[in-house]
Amino acid sequence: MPAKFTEYCGQNNNKHQVCLKNALLDPIRHDMHTLFFHLYWYFFCVLYNTKMEILVHNLSHADLILGVSTSKPGNDTTSNRTIVARPKFSEFNQISQQLYDRVKGSSDFQLELLHPECRPGGLPTLVEYDKVAAGYSLKARPVVCNINKLRFRNEDSQQHTIMQDSFHIENVYFPLLAVLIPKWLVNIRSNKHDRNRIVLVSGRGKPIDLKATDSDNSTEYTAQLAKLFLEKVYPEIDIELLHSDTNLFRYDENIVFVKRELLPCINKFRDDLVTEFKGKWKENMRVTLSFADGTSARINAINASLRHFR
Repeated sequence: MPAKFTEYCGQNNNKHQVCLKNALLDPIRHDMHTLFFHLYWYFFCVLYNTKMEILVHNLSHADLILGVSTSKPGNDTTSNRTIVARPKFSEFNQISQQLYDRVKGSSDFQLELLHPECRPGGLPTLVEYDKVAAGYSLKARPVVCNINKLRFRNEDSQQHTIMQDSFHIENVYFPLLAVLIPKWLVNIRSNKHDRNRIVLVSGRGKPIDLKATDSDNSTEYTAQLAKLFLEKVYPEIDIELLHSDTNLFRYDENIVFVKRELLPCINKFRDDLVTEFKGKWKENMRVTLSFADGTSARINAINASLRHFR
C-alpha cells in the first residue's frame, strides 16, 4: 500500500477521533457549565439574598405626638414637666410644616430614644433592641406654639393649659412607626442585602368646619418629618412618599388615588424585579400593608388594590 495513502488514512482517522471526542465531550462541557452556573446562582441567592420587601403605611394624625413644655428654652427647672399633646385637626398641616422647617437641613437635632424597659410586656417581646428610636428632640431649638392649636389629654388640659397662652414643642414622636418598623424587620427576617422599601402614604380630608380648608388637616409634612426620621434611624431602607389631594373620607376618590399613584409606584418596583428575575419575581417580592390607623375608606381601597400581591 502506498505510503502517501497510509499517511492520509492515519490523518483521517485522527480527525474522526477528534470529532468523536468533541461530540462526546461537548454535551458534558455544556452540562458542566450549566451546573456551575446554577450552583453559582444558588450560592449567590443564599449568601446575598436580594428579595424586595415593601411596607405600605398610611399616615394619619395618630402618627404624630408632641412633647410640649411650659418651661422656657434653656430652663432646667424640674418643676416643669413635659406633657403630651397633638395638633388640632385643622392645625395639623401648619404645625407639622413648622416642625419640618426646623428639622430640615439642621444637623444639630438629636434622636429622642424610648426605652422599652419602661413598658413591661410590650416592646421587648416584639423587637430585639435595647432602645427604640421614637422621634426628634428639639430641646435646643424648641418651636413655640399657641395653646389654642393643640389638643391635650383631659388631665393635662385641666392642670396646665389654663396657665399660659403658649407652649414650647421640645419633642416630636412617631409612636406607630417606632413600634411598626422594628416589628416588620423582625417578621421579614431582613438582612443587609435585602432591598427594603417603605411607602408612606399621606393625604387630606374634607373638614366639617366651613372656615377651614382641605389642606389644613394634611399629613404631607408629617410624611416629610417621618422620612427624615426613618432615613436617620434606618439608612439602609429606601423611603418613598405618596401624597393624595383627594378626599380620604370618600371611597371612590381613594380608588382614583390608588389606581393613578399607588399602584404605578408598586408596579415600578415589580418591573425592576421582572427585569432581573423574569418569571420568578413573585418569589422575591412581598408587600405588607400596615393597618395601624386611617379612615376605613382609605385602608379598604389600598387593601383591595394590593390584594393580588403576596
